[in-house]
Amino acid sequence: MTELTQSRAMLMISQRDYTAYELKRLALLFDEIIYLPPRISILSQSLRDDRSRFKYVNDTHCYIEDFSWVRDCPPGMSTPDKHLKGAGLSEVVCEFRKYGIMRPCQFAPGIWKPLPELLLEVMHQQCNLDIEDLEFVENAGTDPKEFSKPINMGGMTLSTNSGEKIETVWVNPPHAVNVSQTLSMLAFYANQESASPIMLDSMYQKAMDLRISRLPKEIQELQNKNYKLGTICSYPNDFGAAAFRLAGILFDDSLIAELSTNDIVLLRNSLKEPRQDFISTHLMAITELVESDPWSEQLVDKVDKYVRTQLVPALRTYNQEGRILWEGVVGKGMVRFAEVVASGTTGGGIGGLAASILPNTNFWGLLLLGAAAGALKTSPKIVGDLVDISAELRKRKRNGLTYIKNILKTN
Repeated sequence: MTELTQSRAMLMISQRDYTAYELKRLALLFDEIIYLPPRISILSQSLRDDRSRFKYVNDTHCYIEDFSWVRDCPPGMSTPDKHLKGAGLSEVVCEFRKYGIMRPCQFAPGIWKPLPELLLEVMHQQCNLDIEDLEFVENAGTDPKEFSKPINMGGMTLSTNSGEKIETVWVNPPHAVNVSQTLSMLAFYANQESASPIMLDSMYQKAMDLRISRLPKEIQELQNKNYKLGTICSYPNDFGAAAFRLAGILFDDSLIAELSTNDIVLLRNSLKEPRQDFISTHLMAITELVESDPWSEQLVDKVDKYVRTQLVPALRTYNQEGRILWEGVVGKGMVRFAEVVASGTTGGGIGGLAASILPNTNFWGLLLLGAAAGALKTSPKIVGDLVDISAELRKRKRNGLTYIKNILKTN
């Protein structure tokens, strides 16, 4: 039997009806789900103290001079688990935490604490780039005219665990701002946890792809200013997206709808060894394949062939093992395995399965470079620091096998 490993998924809790379904699905593939609770944008204290910048339209809307969506209203208070909205979401999170399947990110600040300065700086620069990107804004379902409208805000009183009352002001940003901030937070904390970032909503995955598509231009801008970047891979390690896709293939909606949270725990426990073997064996094999010839033009074709000849049959075997084990546990047959079409499993671009599991670099390292390019005009003094941090991160994760072994923590 191969060495057992632990795979980690990192996600931002989305308060939508489908989120509980997706968490159940991911629990059948990953050993641990690490999450960030939703955070409410709060007006900064420094801005609240400078009312000269405000021009009120009415009690809840105003224009603010020289306003920044990150610096002036960063994601502040996080939402407690018991207050999560969405069909069955709070129950699933609480039950999965009880069984050790889910846990909050250990590096994220508590309910009342601010985000780290480095993350806030990258969020600020990336948000400026994102809201200037019309395709990014429209993908988020945001009308570009929203950025010229008065800002929606309101006061609220919060109570701490000690009973202290805190007066604060919430802000309702355009959705494109929320998407931008979520992507940056997810990338930052996934890097700290050595976890695979998961986008539960395809809109967020498309938004990250749009960020990555800007990188060649941003890298060229940095190189034009004589910053030495070395070789930069054209797309990041995205094992999380690949795994999310595989989970959708293995465990379809009708199966998830049929199973209670306790059923998921039973099935998950019965699948432990085949699940761990499936993830570790094939991810490591693809990593070794990539490292044997990392810059070959035929690399994607090689990975595509591996997926068709090795991974797809393994998917079928894994499903069959799951069916047998599940019937032995509760006497119910698993819903029929969704067909995996070998010829349509992968694609040559970033959205294809082959490209998305090539272990090159990580999202956070690439976002640092994008932020550095954004800072060339607005904050040139910090560009060198951001480039250096990105270089150090890529240096530590240059060896793909070492990086993957960090994601698959050995028990």
